[in-house]
Amino acid sequence: MELIEIDGSLGEGGGQILRTAVSLACILGKNVRIYNIRAGRREPGLRPQHLNAISASAEISNAVLKGGKIGSTEIELIPGAISKKVSKRIDTGTAGSISLIAQTLIPIAMLREIDLEAEIIGGTEVSASPTVDYIDRVAIPAYREMGGNLSIQLKQRGYYPRGGGRVLLKVMGSKSSVRPLFFPETRVEAQVSVISVSRNLPEHISSRQLSSAEEILHASGITNIRGELDFKGEALSPGTSVLVCSQSESSYIGSDVLGERGKRSEQVGSDAAQAYLSELRTRPNVDAHLADMIVTFLSCIPGKSHFSTSRVTQHLRTNLDVSRKLTGCEHEIREDKEKGNWEVLLSGLAEKSN
Repeated sequence: MELIEIDGSLGEGGGQILRTAVSLACILGKNVRIYNIRAGRREPGLRPQHLNAISASAEISNAVLKGGKIGSTEIELIPGAISKKVSKRIDTGTAGSISLIAQTLIPIAMLREIDLEAEIIGGTEVSASPTVDYIDRVAIPAYREMGGNLSIQLKQRGYYPRGGGRVLLKVMGSKSSVRPLFFPETRVEAQVSVISVSRNLPEHISSRQLSSAEEILHASGITNIRGELDFKGEALSPGTSVLVCSQSESSYIGSDVLGERGKRSEQVGSDAAQAYLSELRTRPNVDAHLADMIVTFLSCIPGKSHFSTSRVTQHLRTNLDVSRKLTGCEHEIREDKEKGNWEVLLSGLAEKSN
């Protein structure tokens, strides 16, 4: 079988190229070679969080993975016969992002009709990665809209540096009924949720984060707000986060911010609310982060998908380019100057390996 070659320095040259290419190879049953992995980064090659994601993808796809070691700048993946039921424990051994691992596995399980139950251990709130709350409250509802039958259950939160967070990801691929994504033109106003989280810190930290976020939202004219405090539970390291999100039949929008040492709780809440309002201002169907996540999935679904997003990120362009190379899908990006957002039209691939 042909070996498809992907340049890992394409676009922003980060781990997203790797995860997208591996997901698509496993979905389509195509052999890939990815080279120049993270070539321009301070530490080129595979880092633990990348290796965890691609190794787990290879295992649930019964694939042969060559070059799968820390620091490797080149891998080959040869997918094998799919097992229809998989139970797996994935332990990053660090605070590596649970969300990025889940993001890589979900499309494979849904599109290959795998019933997957995976316990993933690592970081639930990690820098440069969506929080597990974002996956649960924004990404998974969007996947359900595309016909997915899945859930993610939080067992324990995990923060840098010790990690130790645990989630249970369940994807009933055999009961999923995938379909293109198309949003109604009529806009549905949704309740806005604010989830303020802290661990191993005084209760007032999460309360101050929540109050600050709600104050910003109220000042913008949003009154339908549901606030949630989550400060009870164990964690190996202290940490905080805030997610501001909303979902309806016409949109899935979320923005999350992590707390940092020396950063006031009020600033964490304010930053999350301001980021959400920045997304909401253009009234998109999906936020800028979700846009690149769903491309991997939609490129493999027969039919045309259409959605709007607040801005075109480098991640989105990279995922579209990688998806086109592996699937042959066609896409178009149009600027809607009246709304101030961008429309993405994507014609998915009818091909699917057996």
